[in-house]
Amino acid sequence: MYKTVSKTTSWEEISRAEYGTTNRANDLKKLNNDYDGNVIVYKKDKSSSNNANSNTNNKANNDLYLEINNLKIESFIQINLIDSITDIKSAILYLHRIDNIKIFDNCTIILNKTNIFLKGYIKNITSVLNAEKLYYMVQIKSYAGILIDSVVPFELEYINSNLKEIVNQICSCYNINVEFSSNSNDTSIIEYTINNEINNSATARINETCWSFITRLCNSRGLLVRDLGNGTISIGTIGNNITNTNNKTNNNKTTKSKYSFILGNSTISNWLPLYNYDNLARYYEVYSQFNTNSKELIVFESIKLPITKRIINNEINEGIISNYANWLICREIGKAIKVQVEINGNLQEVNTGDYVNIQNTKIGFKSETQMLLEHKTINYPNKTILTLTLPCAYNGILPDTLPYV
Repeated sequence: MYKTVSKTTSWEEISRAEYGTTNRANDLKKLNNDYDGNVIVYKKDKSSSNNANSNTNNKANNDLYLEINNLKIESFIQINLIDSITDIKSAILYLHRIDNIKIFDNCTIILNKTNIFLKGYIKNITSVLNAEKLYYMVQIKSYAGILIDSVVPFELEYINSNLKEIVNQICSCYNINVEFSSNSNDTSIIEYTINNEINNSATARINETCWSFITRLCNSRGLLVRDLGNGTISIGTIGNNITNTNNKTNNNKTTKSKYSFILGNSTISNWLPLYNYDNLARYYEVYSQFNTNSKELIVFESIKLPITKRIINNEINEGIISNYANWLICREIGKAIKVQVEINGNLQEVNTGDYVNIQNTKIGFKSETQMLLEHKTINYPNKTILTLTLPCAYNGILPDTLPYV
C-alpha cells in the first residue's frame, strides 16, 4: 500500500516521478506533514503470488486462506472475521508461529477460495501464553483502517465545501477510494454545501480521527459510511431511508427480509437480548444554536410515560434540524434494542446491512419482526455471531412497537 522514498526535491516532482502527474503533490504533503527526509508514498496494491510456502500451525482449512506479502497461510488455530456496518472490516488470527510476519505487512484474506474478505495490513501482534502453550494473536485491519489510526490532516476547517468534496479531500490523502450513492435523495444531501454556525464550513476537532469526522458528518445527515474491505468506503443509505421528518411511525416491511431466525431453529445455539431502555423517552427535545436558537420536538408514541430527553447540538446544518433530530432519535432507539444470535457453523447466506426476521417469545418478539444485521463475526469455521438491531437506526423510520413495551 505504501513505500518509502527519499525527499530530495519538491512534492510536485515526487508526484510526477511516482504517478506521472503532479496532481498528488498536495496529498503527499499532507500525508507526510510536509516532512523533509524519507517520506511515504502510495504504491499500487498487487495481489500476492500463490507461494508454496505455508505457515505450520493447525490443520489446513480448504476454503479460507491468507496472503501476507509473499507468504500464503492456509493453516491456523483460529481466525475471527469481523464485519460491521459502523466500523472498519477486520480480523483476528491465532497462530502457533509467526515466521516472516511483521506489523504493517500487507495482508489479503480470501474466503470461499475466491471471495476477498478484506485487503489490509497487520495492525498488531501479541504473544499469549495459555495453559503453558504459546500462541500469537495477529490483528488485521482493512486498508481503510488508516482512517481510524490517523487524525484529520490540517487544515481542520473545510470552507464552502459539500460533503462529497470534504470526504474526497481527506480520503485522497491516504489513497482510499470513495463510492457515493447514486440515489437521488442521497445525492442531494451529499452535494449540499455544508452550512453551520461558523460561516459555511465544517470543522474537525483537534484530535479527531479521519473516520470519526467523516462518520460524524455523514451520520448527522442520515448517511452511512461503510468499509468495503478493499481500500474503498461507500457512502449512502440502507433500505427505505427517509429524508423528510413527519414524526410518524411505520411498521411496513417494504424491504424483503433475506433470512428468518425463529426460536427452535436447530442451527441457533444461543439468543442474547441486549436491551437498554435508559435513554428512551416519549419526548425528545433537540436544540441547535445556528444563528438563533432553534428547537425540534420528536414524539415517540410507543413510550406511554411523559419522559423527556433534551439534546444540545451545535453542528446541525442550516434548515435540516428536523431531519437531524429524527435521525438522532432513531439511532438512540436502535442502540436500546439489539439481539445477538449465535449460529452453529459458517453462515454465508446473510451479510451486514441485510434485513432479517426474528421471532422469539422468550425475549419479547411474539411475532416475526423485521430487524437489520448490524454486526457479523465469523469465528471460523465453527460459529457465527450476529448482532441485530431495529431498522429505524438506519432507515430513519420510528418503529410502532418495542419488545416488552
